[in-house]
Amino acid sequence: MISAILLLVTVLTIALSLAVVVRNYYVKSSWYFSLFSVSVAAWAFGIERFLNVSSPNELQFWSKWYYFAAAAIALMFVLFTTSISGYNYRVVKVLALVSSLVLGLQIIFNKNFPIFPPELVGSQRAAEINPLSYIVYSFYFVGFFFGGLWLLRQMLRRGGNFETKQLQILFTGVAISGVFGAFFNLLLPFLGNYRLIWAGPVSLSLFLLITGYGIIKHRLFNIRLVIARSVAYLLLLSSLLVLYSSAIVIFSRLVVEGDSNPTIEFLVNAGVVIVAAATAQPLKRFFDHATNRLFYRDAYNSESVIRQVNDVVLSSLALEGLLFGVVQTLVDELSVQFGAAEVKQVKNVSQTIIATNGIKFEQSDIEQVRRATNQFDKRVVLTDELQDSELQSTLRKYEIDMLARIVADPTDGDEGLGYVMLGPKRSGSLYTSKDVELLNLIAGEMVVAVQNALRFEEISQFNEQLTQRVDAATTELKDKNRKLRELDEAKDDFISMASHQLRTPLTTVKGYLSMLDDGDIGKLSKKQQEVVELAFASSERMVYLISDLLNASRIDTGKFVIERQPIKLGEVIKSEVEQLVITAKARGLKLVSEFSDDDPTVKLDETKLRQVIMNFIDNAIYYSKSGGEITVKYEVTADTVEMCVVDEGIGVPAAEQDDLFTKFYRAKNAKRVRPDGTGLGLFLAKKVITAQGGSVIFESVEDKGSTFGFRFALAAVATNQEPESKK
Repeated sequence: MISAILLLVTVLTIALSLAVVVRNYYVKSSWYFSLFSVSVAAWAFGIERFLNVSSPNELQFWSKWYYFAAAAIALMFVLFTTSISGYNYRVVKVLALVSSLVLGLQIIFNKNFPIFPPELVGSQRAAEINPLSYIVYSFYFVGFFFGGLWLLRQMLRRGGNFETKQLQILFTGVAISGVFGAFFNLLLPFLGNYRLIWAGPVSLSLFLLITGYGIIKHRLFNIRLVIARSVAYLLLLSSLLVLYSSAIVIFSRLVVEGDSNPTIEFLVNAGVVIVAAATAQPLKRFFDHATNRLFYRDAYNSESVIRQVNDVVLSSLALEGLLFGVVQTLVDELSVQFGAAEVKQVKNVSQTIIATNGIKFEQSDIEQVRRATNQFDKRVVLTDELQDSELQSTLRKYEIDMLARIVADPTDGDEGLGYVMLGPKRSGSLYTSKDVELLNLIAGEMVVAVQNALRFEEISQFNEQLTQRVDAATTELKDKNRKLRELDEAKDDFISMASHQLRTPLTTVKGYLSMLDDGDIGKLSKKQQEVVELAFASSERMVYLISDLLNASRIDTGKFVIERQPIKLGEVIKSEVEQLVITAKARGLKLVSEFSDDDPTVKLDETKLRQVIMNFIDNAIYYSKSGGEITVKYEVTADTVEMCVVDEGIGVPAAEQDDLFTKFYRAKNAKRVRPDGTGLGLFLAKKVITAQGGSVIFESVEDKGSTFGFRFALAAVATNQEPESKK
């Protein structure tokens, strides 16, 4: 039984050695731990051989073997602890190697070190110690053992490259196994008792079990897959062996009943083999599932997590929704207690903080994290890896175990856009290198997503601000528009009142001028006659101007009314032409007429059309150069009646023609020629014409002349009634 235990310890330690070095062959500490495990295996195997050989030469050889292996254990333990401490300890390593070399040479070549040869003491299972050399050996072993423990203790106090929980596991395992080993393999042999030296390797199995716990729960050396599958196959083989043996024993006792017939035994064995083969695969699946649940309670599929995060990124435009979705996915998939994220203020977008557990971060702590993390050249930081720093204290204050910077390039010293933070795992396990790689990838991919979300937030805030500004401007504009309407109404009232007040004295002036012109007051000289006629024409224009102002006011107030009546349009046009002949002659212009022979009766507003006709002719007179000709045409076709005034005046610039018929608008060249114009004539003319169903005729070329007129569909204005004057 003792031999079986020692051989099992040998096999397990060699397996552990291979697993560690294969998984982490690029890490120096893994090689030291592997050599430490090999030394333990050699020590256990040497003791097993020492307890099972009989010749003095073999006893001498195997005793030397296990003492040499024990010395190697102490050396490798010191080298292992120095390699994981984060410090060089070159002097310690040199002293350890030199003293180990001296001790090893003494063990190999000095027959009396640290025990006398068995043939000298006549014992087959025990050898008498050499007190002086044994004390030297013991001091070597104990010194190295406590030196390694001291290094582990220092690492625990200040933090090191290994996580705290890993160091606690190593310290506990080494301390327990070291105390047992010192008792059974140093103290008892010193007292002459070699019968229990086998307990030393067994005590180291406690260290292996504790280390195995660290491997399982706290990613020590990150070889859980190797251990999980090894345990699964071991359980499978054990189950098959138990089932196979039990089946044979039961069948032999109950069925065969002592009959040793070879044929029956062959059939029994064959049946058991078939059953074992049939049940092997289901049992394997069962044990694989069981070990996965034990070793990978917090396992996840990285590709699935990344796919879910991408779905969140693609479906979330708002920054807060994006951060919460990513963090919640990580919390669910990595089985984390809580998660949080923070994005600093960028341009017009304020700082954003979310946390799945509702935790509130102090702004001073956030600033402290920002100042500290931009000094790292990596994106993901584990709290346990930080050495007694303010950053570590701050993260532990909020129970944050892992922090990832949302930054494109972590090596350029840029602070980054923000952070993703994760709390402890629900299982109590530490974060693995797989977790770090996953979060490193996700945090890097989040940079673009966060930038897009920030742009969206900025645009949204700008739109909101713009909406507020537009609303404010609209309110202000409405208020000003209301005031303008009030002023416009006051203006219209004033114009209406002033026009009515001016009309009465103008009518009187016009009447007296007419009496003078007709000779009712006395005969006038030719010169006096011309002056009176000019004064009469001016008063006539003033009457029309007042009428324009009144009509414009009526249009604005909705009181502009078309009063249709049967008229002879040709006669109306001739009447207006006759009144303006003198004015045209006074300006050196020739006013000619071209009238159609047919003059049908049409139903139109005579008074307002007279204003339109007068306005067209009057404009032609005032905007034409002396010596020019103005032609007034009246044409009747089968479908329409048309009137137009053609001049050779200044014309209208092409760029201003679209605005010509708007209220108070005058072309620039017209303002130069006639500064006293109002800009109401053409505006009212178009209103009068279109209100009666007609259309305006307008053509103009700058500096060559213009054509103004109107056209009515004969079917729309024709009537069978005759003008009142004809009745």
